[in-house]
Formats: sequence, C-alpha cells, structure tokens
Amino acid sequence: MVTALTCSGFFKYASNYRRQVKRTRGWYSVYMGTLSYIMAAALEIDRDGPHSLPKWFQVFSKNHDEVLLSGIRTSSSSFNTFSQRVGIFLDIMHVDPTQYSVDFLYKYDVPVWYCWGPSEARAAKTDPSLSRLAPLPDQLQLATTFLTKSIALKKAREDRMDDNSEFPWVAFFKKRDKSIAVLTRCETQSAQQARVERNRNPPTVNTKVFVWEKDEDGGYSRQLVRHSENSTTLQSFGVSQKIYDSYYNEWDCGEDFGDLTAEELQQQQWDGDDDDDDDDDGYNFLYDAPDRPEA
Repeated sequence: MVTALTCSGFFKYASNYRRQVKRTRGWYSVYMGTLSYIMAAALEIDRDGPHSLPKWFQVFSKNHDEVLLSGIRTSSSSFNTFSQRVGIFLDIMHVDPTQYSVDFLYKYDVPVWYCWGPSEARAAKTDPSLSRLAPLPDQLQLATTFLTKSIALKKAREDRMDDNSEFPWVAFFKKRDKSIAVLTRCETQSAQQARVERNRNPPTVNTKVFVWEKDEDGGYSRQLVRHSENSTTLQSFGVSQKIYDSYYNEWDCGEDFGDLTAEELQQQQWDGDDDDDDDDDGYNFLYDAPDRPEA
C-alpha cells in the first residue's frame, strides 16, 4: 500500500489534486474490500463463532497494537448490510477449485449473478447442487417480462428519434448538414485545411459549447455554456452524448443524445458526486496517486 499511494507530485490546479484524491479513495476501497474478503475467508476456515475473538486477531495481537487491530476488525469485518458490496459473476457450470460457494458469498451479503440457461437447466436435473440454485418461477416470469419491456422501450426510443417534436436536435442537425454541404462548396483552401485540422483534433477551449437542456414542459432548448466552463462541460458528457461541428467550431451536448458506455458509467461511479465548485487558482499539492485499477 505504501508503494502504491505514497509518491510526490506537483499540481498546478486544485481540480487535478481533487481528482487524484478521489482515485486514492477508490484504491482505499479496493484495499479495504480485499481485507474484508480475507477476514471473511479466515472466519470460515477457522470456524470462529460470531461472538468469539477471531483467531486472526489473536495471532496478530502478539506483534501488533490491539487498538489498531480492533479498529480494523470494526471497519472491515463487521459485515453488516450498511456497507456497500461489489457483486460477482460466477460460472456455476465450471467451478474453479479456489472459488468460494454461492452460499459463502450470500452469507456475507455479496451480490451474486450467474447464467441460467438450457445447459444449466439440463445439468440441474441430475445435480442437486445446481438445482437448488435454479431461479424461482416468479423470478423467471419477471426476467421474461423485463426483457420484453426492454426491447419495447428500445424500439420506442428509436422511433422517437425520428420525431422532431420529441428530439428537436434531429431536425437541427439535418438542416445544418444541408447548409454546410452548400457552404463548403465555396470554402477557401486555407479554411478547408483549418476545418479538417479541427475535425481531426476537436478543440475544447477555443470553441463554443452548447447543451440541449430539457425544460419543465418537456421541451428542449439549446443553451450556450460560458467559455470558462467549456472543458468541464465536455468532460461531463459521454462520447455518444456530444457532437462536434468542425465547420462552425461548435459542440452540442445532451444527455438524451445517447447512453454512457460501461466504462463511462464505472468512471462516473468511481469519481462520485462530491465535486465542489472551487476555482482553479493555482495550488501546489505534493500528492499523487495511481490510476484507478482496471475493471
């Protein structure tokens, strides 16, 4: 842990420092989660009772401060439902020898997902250990209903994309594409080169950024963002939620343009929602942290 987190660095802006602090918190959560897993495994191996002093505590207390160990035990081995868990996907058909059982994970309130299809259903007929993991009839009905609704909602969204009253940017972009097709015909060579370069490397500062915001009546309006907030605004939208126009040198952003990718959703959850609005006036912080771990 010391090697991973203790390193020095220079931060010109406070936002860079805060971003690194968030990453450090994320790494801390990973370490504490790993420690909790080890403690849970030790409890199962040693078969310690719920009210008895764990064997690992007795072993480490010989060479470590009991106050520190008590703090670790309280924070990492309470296993109450108030602590957030990271779920796990299991392959119940080809079980790894080192993999803990579904019962073990369920006991410690760890969300578990596994595939249940024709192969699992056939194997469950002759394997009691699999049959007990079969989903209940009401769960199968709920899953089927959810799948049907998801397909219907996706199709409805695609149909609405053609409705200009529902998504006004569709008509806006179509109209703009037609005008650009005409304007580029009389474009000078230097202007064309500049446009091509902008399209290759879209600017985030020397540009205009617009956000399509939904009002109380359900309509949308195209709002210009303050120049000082260009970069922050662009960073808050996913790849499919922002469109750059190299001819007008403008960005258009909107949450309803598209969905976040799995990686963007993970990054959003990782960063959390505790951003503050302090201005970046140039702070020096001697702190750094590693990049977040790969999923």
